[in-house]
Amino acid sequence: NPEQNFIGIDIKGDRMWHGASQAEKMNLINTAFLRIDIVRLKNYFAEDEIEEIWITFPDPQRKSKQLKKRLTNPYYLNIYQEILSSAGIVHLKTDSEGLFEYTLETVHDRGCKMVEEIKDIYAKGELSEELKIKTYYENKYLEENRPIHYLSFQFPS
Repeated sequence: NPEQNFIGIDIKGDRMWHGASQAEKMNLINTAFLRIDIVRLKNYFAEDEIEEIWITFPDPQRKSKQLKKRLTNPYYLNIYQEILSSAGIVHLKTDSEGLFEYTLETVHDRGCKMVEEIKDIYAKGELSEELKIKTYYENKYLEENRPIHYLSFQFPS
């Protein structure tokens, strides 16, 4: 999609280096990478600046004391809502059923509009072009026969 800009964000430098190297090899001029902690996201984007946020295979933070670190907890959702446009969409793709169910409950409690909810995208059949893109972790989990869950939602106006 050369008409769109893409920004990869992660705290881990090796992931940023890998993504930037791939983008450079492919001569992609519409990509950028930020090595930041997600709590600082509002320092880099203005209100209503972003059209979509993709959260792909984040650490599910399974222990109860780690729930506040989940990238779909209310604290982070507040940040996303601030930088997303009014029609903006948040996407989550994960192998973690726990994170998937937690996120469904959390966004439901906020009154978010569910755009799409798929428990196992590869059991669905036809996929959108975006969902056909596989991450390193997705390929790994598919080899282990784990179902891949997906949901997308919009914040209330």
